[in-house]
Amino acid sequence: LSTPVKGEKAENVDDIEEDADESASQSLARLYQKQLVRITVAKTNQEEILCWYKYAEGFEK
Repeated sequence: LSTPVKGEKAENVDDIEEDADESASQSLARLYQKQLVRITVAKTNQEEILCWYKYAEGFEK
């Protein structure tokens, strides 16, 4: 399971500078990409938590 280290970002999308003359479609595409990264990170974190839960559950049995 490959997850970012605590505090590390999956991608450095937040560092993209906003251009004053950025078109609406470019802005929407950037926002969509940022949201996809957030969803991916959330799912990865959930998978990691489930993995540790199952690991700990194995010790209880």
